[in-house]
Amino acid sequence: EDQTIWLAKVILEKQKEYNLPIYFLGKAFKANVNLTAGSFAILLKNILEQKFNTQVKMYDPFIDNYFFNESEPHVFFIATNHDKFRNYLFPKGSVIIDPWRYIPDKPDCIVIRIGQNK
Repeated sequence: EDQTIWLAKVILEKQKEYNLPIYFLGKAFKANVNLTAGSFAILLKNILEQKFNTQVKMYDPFIDNYFFNESEPHVFFIATNHDKFRNYLFPKGSVIIDPWRYIPDKPDCIVIRIGQNK
């Protein structure tokens, strides 16, 4: 739980720094599946909403019945490392927090890879 709280604080810090809403990509408990039982993503979302009173949008291509089509910049947190997220076109001005360190650099976006030396 301490690690989850730490990550929640990192996300909140970036939200405040860039003044952008939070959007989680991924709900599933592991990559490329549609199961949410034991999902770290949902736990982290609940902590942000309940403990820190912060609204979080969430999308998972394996679970949701609509197409991801966000045109406004957000702090995007890669909550599940689905292969599909690697090639997403993020809106200009977005901040992408990637704890999996697999999202390539994106034009006109900031990619923050958690745990990677600068």
